[in-house]
Amino acid sequence: HPVVFEAWRLEKEKIAGETPDAVVIFEVPLLVESGAHRMVDRVIVVRTERETQIRRLMSRDQISRKEAEKRIDAQMSLEEKLRFADAIIDGDRDLDEVRKQVDKIYEELKRMSGERRDNMEKTR
Repeated sequence: HPVVFEAWRLEKEKIAGETPDAVVIFEVPLLVESGAHRMVDRVIVVRTERETQIRRLMSRDQISRKEAEKRIDAQMSLEEKLRFADAIIDGDRDLDEVRKQVDKIYEELKRMSGERRDNMEKTR
């Protein structure tokens, strides 16, 4: 993963240089398992029931139930991932509720980004 991590770092620096208070979000399937969670400011986990996860994976990747279960079982358990989460999105809710959760988290991230920018300006 070193090449991927370096690409993230470069992309994050580029965005920060262009827009210092930008919120940069990376979607990383194996964030915790790879140790990359140490490279980000916040970890957001989408929690869903196992059956929902299986159905969505089967639909998205056009795979059998057995293959979907095999992929899920090969990953860190959701319970373990949740221990690393700074925020949790309940993916079993209806789409409007999920959007509200995402909007709330995004607003918090924007606030934090603005605070970080203000602190950087104070130290100059």
